[in-house]
Amino acid sequence: LQDKPEDEVTLTFLDGDGNDIRTFYSVKPDDADFKDKPGLTKPTPIKSEADANRFVWDLRYPNATEVPDDTGSMGFAGGPNGPRAKPGEYQVQLKAGGKAHTAKFSILPDPRIAVSQADYDAQLDLQLKAHAKLSDLHAAVNQIRNIRKQVESWTARMDDDKVTEASKALNDKLYEVEGELIQYRAKSTQDTLNFPVMVNAKLAALIAVVGSAEGKPTKQSYDVYEDLAKRTDIQIAKLKEIVDQDVKEFSDLIQSANLPAVAP
Repeated sequence: LQDKPEDEVTLTFLDGDGNDIRTFYSVKPDDADFKDKPGLTKPTPIKSEADANRFVWDLRYPNATEVPDDTGSMGFAGGPNGPRAKPGEYQVQLKAGGKAHTAKFSILPDPRIAVSQADYDAQLDLQLKAHAKLSDLHAAVNQIRNIRKQVESWTARMDDDKVTEASKALNDKLYEVEGELIQYRAKSTQDTLNFPVMVNAKLAALIAVVGSAEGKPTKQSYDVYEDLAKRTDIQIAKLKEIVDQDVKEFSDLIQSANLPAVAP
């Protein structure tokens, strides 16, 4: 860069078809956005000083959706879980000072390993499917916890036996779904002796296993994905029913109280 840009600088990696893979930013993240959110991964900003700046991409796609308030490493599905990009043609785009600069580059396969492009394609395809399913799962967990916070807040404010009873019934159903998706009880690795990892940690492990060696995934990997995806979809469907029925009934109960917006 000839001069230090006044505005934000972005560096985006794209596949050969021009689809975004991952974007990095020069603006340093605000620590306040990550306070009391141990489940979030704080991004490292890229340098944007005048003169030459060096950046090394780890070839990974971004992490799956995270669970901000989780204190147990998202049920042990934390850490980098974005798949590595496969060998092929790519683009990188730098935006700075109101201008965009694009360059093409290639990721080359390891010449010591005889793996076809079709096998590389199959490997990344399965990883991305598991990655997307993990994002859906964590989004469901975030929705559950957001609902629970609101329910508990209203329950404390109302101080009504009927509301307390409805709150407990709703929370019991939410915990039942959450407990199948993520191990919220375990806070350390030793805790898993009593509280085993759940579907989200298994999806993250599957992504790692499929990417642990270059080549087409095994039949067992496909079978495990189908099982975990099915189990995830079942719980997400249950959550939708809870939101459509139980959450609505609880909301109607609260609205019937006609409480003031601000209580002195």
